[in-house]
Amino acid sequence: MNELRHLLVIPDGNRRFADKHNISYDTIYTVVAVNTTVKLIEYILLDTKIKELTIFMISRNNVLKRTKENLDPIFNAQTAAFERLAKNRKLTEGRVRFNFIGDTKILPEKYNNVISKLASKTKNSSNKICNFLVAYDGASELIETIKKL
Repeated sequence: MNELRHLLVIPDGNRRFADKHNISYDTIYTVVAVNTTVKLIEYILLDTKIKELTIFMISRNNVLKRTKENLDPIFNAQTAAFERLAKNRKLTEGRVRFNFIGDTKILPEKYNNVISKLASKTKNSSNKICNFLVAYDGASELIETIKKL
């Protein structure tokens, strides 16, 4: 029997949902990142046999093209989610390694500090993996890989 080993999650439609239901962007991003995404990570990586989870957090294009006003609610919510994950001993004490993949140099300093701490704290964990695609763009990733080769 085949077993699911790697799951990719691409959340979409948060702004449209917020607009349709007259919810602030701060609220919708906080609910999705801090509550829903953290619970999803805990469930998948602690309660299932899935070994690897990848979550698309924000595209490189959005980081480069959106205004600070549009990005701040996203960055604040995601930073809060990463801080919450870092405090969860069930995840961080040898069970899950957190990786951040993307053009992190274009992200805010606070965001980078938080993701660096979480990645560093869990770098030796080998049981399961959680990848976050942050400021990620597949085409840019391929170009950078080819340049390195």
